[in-house]
Amino acid sequence: MIDRVARDQLSGNLRHLIAGSITNDQFERTMPVNDGDPAIWAITDMSWLLYSDMKEHRLVRRHSLDPVWKREVLRWILFLDGDFEYRWPKISLPGLHPMRRARPMW
Repeated sequence: MIDRVARDQLSGNLRHLIAGSITNDQFERTMPVNDGDPAIWAITDMSWLLYSDMKEHRLVRRHSLDPVWKREVLRWILFLDGDFEYRWPKISLPGLHPMRRARPMW
């Protein structure tokens, strides 16, 4: 099931986060309510890897994303902007066993 409203909201929030126009705390406060779209669950689960939750900050200067991560987030945004069903298995603990988890195909 595709939740267009939630995908549009998360896509916009990710754009603002990686541009440095909102803080990590603002990003977390504006997470969309998910009505069952597995893409929202997967991408919000992975998004916490982009920043520290120890203090409020923007992803600029010393907190800016590595270009590889920025490119990855842009792929997430492109997926959210499309109308494709999310077909990959849920990752229970992101980053714990990177060689064992399914690789995104988008």
